[in-house]
Amino acid sequence: MPFPSPVPQRTLTPEEQPSLALDDFEYASLLRAVSPEIYNAISELMWVADGTHGRDGGPVQGLIDLGIESPSSAQTLLNMRWLTDELADEEARVTSSLGYLALDVPDAIEDMVPLPSIADGITEDESWAISSLADLALESMDAVRTIASRKWFVDGITEDESLVIQSLGSISYETGMGSTFVTMPFLESIEPPDSHALMSLDMLSYEAPEAFDDILSNP
Repeated sequence: MPFPSPVPQRTLTPEEQPSLALDDFEYASLLRAVSPEIYNAISELMWVADGTHGRDGGPVQGLIDLGIESPSSAQTLLNMRWLTDELADEEARVTSSLGYLALDVPDAIEDMVPLPSIADGITEDESWAISSLADLALESMDAVRTIASRKWFVDGITEDESLVIQSLGSISYETGMGSTFVTMPFLESIEPPDSHALMSLDMLSYEAPEAFDDILSNP
């Protein structure tokens, strides 16, 4: 006798998934013990107070990690107006990424959070740049520190500057060699040709890794 075919299950939308309370997140109890004021500030956010769904889980975990690793940075971030309303995708991406960066480069994060690219509201270019820094940090914490200290990063992130950081993060993910380019003189200031060159190298690292390796061995 054949077994009956299983009934296919519909994937729940984020809104249909069970909501998570703050205490359901990893290390939330630790944060409550070591920094109760930060824990309370997170719990009172509009998009956290009634339970967290889907995409907002990443930002909540990011705030918890930031609160544990860099309490002053977490407090600075929690005082920013854009964090108190419903999060846009760009804002969610940055908040999650800052948590990753706090775990990897806590010394750099304290200087990074108050910068205009974060404090004045988040653009799409800025969000992709910050999230790509988190990718680069997995390869080299020093590379992130170097970029975070560049004048062109400190004074606000333009489209070309974002493309440079995105390419570095992608090259790092594909080859583990993104940090190789960070200290090169052409990245001391960013012009459109610089972003185009790194985007081409990024594509090459993915589509023709042997050719990419040849370029690195014969700069």
